[in-house]
Amino acid sequence: MPGSVAEIQTAPVRVGDTVDESVEHNGIKAALEDPEGGWLPPAAYRAFCARHVAANFAQKFSKAANAKRLLMNAAYARSEEAEAQLGAGQRYSQTLIRAMEKNVRDSRSFAVTQFDRHSSEFEVTQISPTGGFSLGSYRVSLPGQRCNYGSFQALHYPCMHAVACCAHTRVNWATYVHDVYKMSEVFSVYRMSFTPPIPEGFWPPNAGPTVIPDPRMRRVMRVHH
Repeated sequence: MPGSVAEIQTAPVRVGDTVDESVEHNGIKAALEDPEGGWLPPAAYRAFCARHVAANFAQKFSKAANAKRLLMNAAYARSEEAEAQLGAGQRYSQTLIRAMEKNVRDSRSFAVTQFDRHSSEFEVTQISPTGGFSLGSYRVSLPGQRCNYGSFQALHYPCMHAVACCAHTRVNWATYVHDVYKMSEVFSVYRMSFTPPIPEGFWPPNAGPTVIPDPRMRRVMRVHH
């Protein structure tokens, strides 16, 4: 429902003598990433709660002095930095800018050896420093935003091979950067107003049927001595 917020909690699963915290998390992740599930922008945005992240961090690193306070300060400092960058008119995050600067530098060692103008698909070859022999080749599709190197489709911004293709066709590489890297999108998760979830102690009486869970479906917690 627009304007509402969902709080999703998970619990670790015991497998044999070990605790596997990924089983339920992977199921929730798959549900959130399902294109038909309604949990993707613009219908929904994801955000991490700095306080919960700090609490988990402090629990994991309990011996680190002031760990929670330091992590909280770092999280809020990053938010203030993002606001300053947005106010200064910066289009992309500094993380992306640094990554693309490296990709632009690395792309200079690649040459486009094949180019299909109709499909905008390329083959780029890495040339040795002396230009005498090839060090490997990669297939790139700019419209499909993919490269068989893998990082283009994984990170959703042009890899060094895609940058070489953009330079070959005189296309701005920013055309193929996902909107999630735009500074204007950093605050999209907080753009919609929402009503915080009501603590369970303040829930109104249930006027409907009472749901009783099947005890046979309950996990048996093993106690190890």
